[in-house]
Amino acid sequence: MVVFAYFSGYLDWHAAREACIARGGDLASIQSAADNAAAITLIAGANTTWMGYRCGAKGSCGALDHWNWVDGSPAAYNNWDPNEEHSRPSDACGHFKDTGTWGSLACTGQSELVDGYLCSLPSASQARRHLQIASPPKVIQIGDSWTELSLQTLATFCRG
Repeated sequence: MVVFAYFSGYLDWHAAREACIARGGDLASIQSAADNAAAITLIAGANTTWMGYRCGAKGSCGALDHWNWVDGSPAAYNNWDPNEEHSRPSDACGHFKDTGTWGSLACTGQSELVDGYLCSLPSASQARRHLQIASPPKVIQIGDSWTELSLQTLATFCRG
């Protein structure tokens, strides 16, 4: 079971990843259109949101086989914006655009352009431990089927 949690904050990609790791997870890996749709629901209202997709290959990042998920899962699904030029020279990181499609930015020095990040956490109990932090997640998604719940001021969706 995987929990997605959105956190607001102007961080570069590396700082966002460290924030997810500190919560016991990592930046989110999107494996399907259903995951992408769930993520879009979670990040509604955000302009740009980091995810765990990165191209660290030397040379051009234009070839999609140079892009990898931080958790090592296969990059079988993508939702690149058709107008996106994801061929940055190197060290590019993926993000959700406000349209729900994906774009890429340099991993560092972009904190003012990205207003949040999406984490994958290993369990609902791990996510609950972080509900009382200074910037609690807006929405949490759990499992494989959707059920709407309420938890304090959070809208919680379960996929299970």
